[in-house]
Amino acid sequence: MKDLLKATSIEDFNKLLSSFKCNQCYRREDMWIHNNIEYPVSLEGNKHCDVLFINHHIDIDSIDNGHHLKEENLQVLTTGFKMFFKDITYGVISLTPCGVNPVTKKEIDICSPLLYKQIDLIKPKVIITLGLEASKKLFGYIKGKMKDIVKEHDYYIAEDDSIPMYAMYSPEYLNRLMELDRFPDEFTTTFISILQHIKDSKCLQNPIQSPNLAKQNNSPSI
Repeated sequence: MKDLLKATSIEDFNKLLSSFKCNQCYRREDMWIHNNIEYPVSLEGNKHCDVLFINHHIDIDSIDNGHHLKEENLQVLTTGFKMFFKDITYGVISLTPCGVNPVTKKEIDICSPLLYKQIDLIKPKVIITLGLEASKKLFGYIKGKMKDIVKEHDYYIAEDDSIPMYAMYSPEYLNRLMELDRFPDEFTTTFISILQHIKDSKCLQNPIQSPNLAKQNNSPSI
């Protein structure tokens, strides 16, 4: 891990990560906590992205393709941004580079230096935390439910700048709503509210001059 923390660029970090083998986390007999432990998943997307999504764990069905999120889930997020901005680049990392669900607090704490190092090297303009564990970690919550944290706005203090940061439901929550035949109004309204706040704060370039969707009664489904 020491070599990873000495990386001077995200390219160097990803190269070192590809040969990194964790020896600090444990395995349980009933489940592989790190069943891709020999193949850590590095940054997915643009290496110096405008928007960095931090997922709570690596999607177990997408490990072989090196994805943190299912492709359709990432598309939901990028489609939302395209409603408000043009020419925005995206990246995705997870709380731990080789942790599938469930990720324990011990694993998250061990991997925290790697998480912060990646953020400092990527230097995104905006951070979106996805899901409860990622939001609790980045926003400093010890307890709490996602409904209490979602839409929370704060700043990540980087080495040479402060980065706007927002807490958002995981796209997996949207999937569960759809499976239950429930209209995803809570997910959609929250996401649009966050996007509108980002647009109003002018922390991203190239906003689209579109109506204020967050104030409309019938928010479109993303």
